[in-house]
Amino acid sequence: MAEHTRIMIVRCNRCNQKVFKYLKVGKGKLVRCLKERIREDFTVQKGPEVFCPCGNRVGRDEGDHIKIFGSYRLD
Repeated sequence: MAEHTRIMIVRCNRCNQKVFKYLKVGKGKLVRCLKERIREDFTVQKGPEVFCPCGNRVGRDEGDHIKIFGSYRLD
């Protein structure tokens, strides 16, 4: 069985600005972004919270990954 791999653009749901360029492996929803697969990071971090530059909270740093909240869109 071949794995599905693609580069995804994760965008802020509020301002449509790029948040991450992410290497997605496999099918299914994007619930967390493994830090090793993030190709470009446009976020602002305040402690463990991850924000779009517009101020919209998009996730939480959980160590080896970022837990993504529902405030994003995918391209």
